[in-house]
Amino acid sequence: MIKKTFNILKALVWPIQSHENKRLLPLLAILFLLAFNHCILWNLKDSLMVTAAGAEVIPFIKVWGILPGAILLTCIYAKLSNHFSQHKVFHLMVSCFLLFFGLFAFVIYPLRDQLHPFESAAYLETILLPGFKGIIAMYRYWTYSVFYVICELWNTIVITVLFWGLANAITQLTEARRFYGVLSMGYNIAVVAAGGASLYVARSQFINNILPTHMIEWEKTMTVLVCVVMLSGILAMVLFHRFSLAISVEPKIPSEVTNEKSDKPKLTFLESLWHVCRSHYLISIAVIVISYGVAINMVEVVWKDQLRNIYPTPSEYNSYINTLQMIQGAIAIVVSLCMSELINRFGWLSRSFCCSWESSSELSCWPYFFH
Repeated sequence: MIKKTFNILKALVWPIQSHENKRLLPLLAILFLLAFNHCILWNLKDSLMVTAAGAEVIPFIKVWGILPGAILLTCIYAKLSNHFSQHKVFHLMVSCFLLFFGLFAFVIYPLRDQLHPFESAAYLETILLPGFKGIIAMYRYWTYSVFYVICELWNTIVITVLFWGLANAITQLTEARRFYGVLSMGYNIAVVAAGGASLYVARSQFINNILPTHMIEWEKTMTVLVCVVMLSGILAMVLFHRFSLAISVEPKIPSEVTNEKSDKPKLTFLESLWHVCRSHYLISIAVIVISYGVAINMVEVVWKDQLRNIYPTPSEYNSYINTLQMIQGAIAIVVSLCMSELINRFGWLSRSFCCSWESSSELSCWPYFFH
């Protein structure tokens, strides 16, 4: 009876065979670190932007900042992928992200009052229509806007493109039914860990005492959290490098077994876009993503605007968001425990149903369908 119960629990929590651990464990560790960073950054950007400019600026940032930034970085990724190996592209792009975060915390944010064009923004408000209020707010707090965009692109480029590109490349379809449920659970554990770490930093008197006294409380919290993000990102790069070297020396799966050509032609960005447009599966994923974006924008602005009224300072706002994130992550972990079994029993359609119950940490569902 005890053995049967243990086997059931193992099938739910860890449906992985022993010889597969050497591939899944490094993937799980890398995803945990990247997701940990994403959750910290996601809360930091909202705490800065919403409390300073209001929630109504968010749709303008997404249209005029995140969308062009995502297209630009995707083009850069496509160019780099044609000239460098996968782990070199990962290191290069993650290093650029971490460099910006360090520059923002230690240089840009302390000089925010000198960098923000308050006078010219006030003048624009007198000559432009009220509909330009969001764009003017982006301009007035342009450093926060850039930080917001880069934090959003961390999830889009680093996790969705770089990490899941590796995961899909080395995971077979038969393994994905078990691997992705475990990875989903690891992601949600990172959500809880990130919320707890942020709350600890915000409430730690020791951290506040060791930092310079001229820094305000929120600046101290943000600086420490950015340092944590940089350390976590460096560790993820180290693990990614060692893992890439390890799998490069493993025996390759024969092309006749995988039904793939050994030498795939390298497509340009426009050719890749055309390939996506001809794929019914990818078009369906695009519809899901667009629908998600429309739905979240209908709720996000109103909700965050109300949060700003209740928690007007970045410290208060960030504490509330992190507490809520921990609760959502805990619920999502419970859902993730059943994910592998649901996929095995009911197929990939069950994954799309469960995505609606995942946490608001924006875990990308597309790798599950794409694989």
